[in-house]
Amino acid sequence: MAVYMIQTPIHTVQFEAFATEQLKQHGYRITQPRKAIMAFFASTDAPYSAYEIQAAMAAQGTAMDTVTIYRTLECFETLHLLHRVPSGSRYVRCHTQCSETNKAHARHYLLVCERCDDITEISDSIPRELLRHLENTTGFSLGDKAIEVRGECASCQS
Repeated sequence: MAVYMIQTPIHTVQFEAFATEQLKQHGYRITQPRKAIMAFFASTDAPYSAYEIQAAMAAQGTAMDTVTIYRTLECFETLHLLHRVPSGSRYVRCHTQCSETNKAHARHYLLVCERCDDITEISDSIPRELLRHLENTTGFSLGDKAIEVRGECASCQS
């Protein structure tokens, strides 16, 4: 399972440094559970649910209750460090540096392959134009969260 992106990528090592900086800037403590989940997502591009994270942590010898995991995931999502993939309530690492000062990347589009479960993350102006059209024609105001679009990736089509 791979996650691809269009825009400036945030690499694995940078993710942990960027996440730590964002937590500090917003007044959050750098707790052991936050560090563990930060390191977990820095090491993977795949989406995971809270229960899958709990099982992976347990396999590494780190016990963590699901409430702590959910609170950490919520915190990371609020800081735009992770995106929630609505189908399956999974979370995936943000591959662009989102922050309060970098609003250009506030809305992300997750293209999820229904066959192989790969995720392509994009944040560019083409989908924004489409969504702006939807807002104008329907009067519906979209939020700044990740938007999931399901279909079939190029690899699965061939």
